[in-house]
Amino acid sequence: MLLLKTGRVLLAAMMLAGLGACATDAEQYYSLQPSASGGADQTRTQDGFDYVVSVRPVQVPTQLDRSQIVLKGRSGDVSVLNASLWASPLPDELRLAVSSVLTQRLGVPDLPLSAVPDGLRVWSVNLDVQRFDSVYNAASVIDVTWRLQGQTGTTDKAPTSVCRATMSKTVGTGLAPLIDTHRESLQVLAGLIAQQIAAAQAQPNENIAPPAQVNVPGLVFQGCAQAKA
Repeated sequence: MLLLKTGRVLLAAMMLAGLGACATDAEQYYSLQPSASGGADQTRTQDGFDYVVSVRPVQVPTQLDRSQIVLKGRSGDVSVLNASLWASPLPDELRLAVSSVLTQRLGVPDLPLSAVPDGLRVWSVNLDVQRFDSVYNAASVIDVTWRLQGQTGTTDKAPTSVCRATMSKTVGTGLAPLIDTHRESLQVLAGLIAQQIAAAQAQPNENIAPPAQVNVPGLVFQGCAQAKA
């Protein structure tokens, strides 16, 4: 009887030890959003706004449309990290990251199109992420196409600009430096869109010009094309 009780105690101890080992593999969450204090270039001092932005849902490759972080190997293989997660699904993280940069640098809010007041100009931003490569201990690559349109009211057929750019940067050792590099690259890419909006807002009757400042390390800017609304 004593041996049976002793065996049960040992089994319970082993189970607790196993649970403790599992606890060391707890889930870690990461965000792509910049800090609240970073990147603000201008603020609004008058009541109200001259315009707003509306960052639409972001398109990503199907294999990345998840909460888990996906690493890409040098040979093209992928690994899904079930214990390393985005704070929200990757498309939402990307949208929030770009929205944060635009609202901070332009000093205007990001509103859903349905919430934009009548008569107020809105710059609609549609992002299609072609590549979002996380190569562990090696590189961060983000290839994105964006469609920018400014309009006032639903009947205003304003010119539309479609642009593409790629950010490629080497990263340090570990997952956190990789996420930090993704975040920095997104700030550069969103900054290109902010340039366009600021310049076009200053000359509302002109076509949307490409961003003027594209000489950034790691950035390959493929250019823009004007398209019909």
